[in-house]
Amino acid sequence: MPELTGELAHQLRLPPSVRHVWVVDRGLLSRPLLCALATQGQFALSARAAQPSGLFHAAPPATRARAQKTFGAKCRVDKLLARFPERLHHQRMNLHVQGREREVRVASAEVLRRGVRRGAPLPTRVIMVTVPRSKLRPWYLLTTDLELDVEEAVRAYAGRQQIEVNFDEIKELGLGHYMGRSGQGVRRWPLFLCAAQMRLKFMGMGIIKVRRPQLNWSWYAKETTVGQMCRRLIEYCRPRISRKVADDTKLREMKKTA
Repeated sequence: MPELTGELAHQLRLPPSVRHVWVVDRGLLSRPLLCALATQGQFALSARAAQPSGLFHAAPPATRARAQKTFGAKCRVDKLLARFPERLHHQRMNLHVQGREREVRVASAEVLRRGVRRGAPLPTRVIMVTVPRSKLRPWYLLTTDLELDVEEAVRAYAGRQQIEVNFDEIKELGLGHYMGRSGQGVRRWPLFLCAAQMRLKFMGMGIIKVRRPQLNWSWYAKETTVGQMCRRLIEYCRPRISRKVADDTKLREMKKTA
């Protein structure tokens, strides 16, 4: 998948005059993707585990007794706050967390990543986001764009979480897996998912007039969301005969027990 994503970035032919930062899932942030983006002058932003491999501090300056080295001490992301607090830049910002605006603590540092460029390190910024008075674990972000503002990077990745809701809603309709075998079908599948999502939005907004069955959920006030439209369609498309047979079977069992 990382190799295919890098090839996709090459085929898009994005204008070189703009700084392009790919906000990707943590499963895609690997050396092949970073190498493909670096060769095209593009950057990546993603979450990362607390112990990513190949991260080092910059080496200290050379002395007469010691030659200049490229990499310094190896660092673990979750140990930066405890072991290297003097190398971190601390700041505070407000972020929407768990449904409300909260103040979070942000610490960032520049490190070097090995194994991406041949014979040269890849400068990377590590960002750690902590929510005070919360049981949430710290967020660890990595970005190869050192000119990207830290607060802007945090908000960009936090905004990415909104697409996870769309993924769940699409899966509820049975569109979570693609079984095609042609390249043309692979390219059309994301367009089909977007079209299905937009159609549900238009149905909820009333732009597309459809007959919607009533769910009568008193605890769920909003009945025009995409999730509610999915549930209504599933209820509408459920075969009526199967429910009638189930009701008749249940009625027979009740008569036998009586």
